[in-house]
Amino acid sequence: MSKRIEDDMEGFKIEFGNLKVDQLGFVFKDIEKQAKIMENVFGFSKFIFGEPGRQTVIYREEKSEVSFQLAFSRL
Repeated sequence: MSKRIEDDMEGFKIEFGNLKVDQLGFVFKDIEKQAKIMENVFGFSKFIFGEPGRQTVIYREEKSEVSFQLAFSRL
């Protein structure tokens, strides 16, 4: 019998007032367009882009092709 995530999380407590954010992750359809917006509107430094990639994944027992690209910046 597999464990439910609720069972694993039952004793897990987070004190949000004491957290320091070190890293954020976002998902966008057009990463280059969004990077420009984040630079211009939110003051992010210029983004550095990794090479685009493709991967076959299985989700709910069905194969799918996903594409991805990573980009990094600093505030």
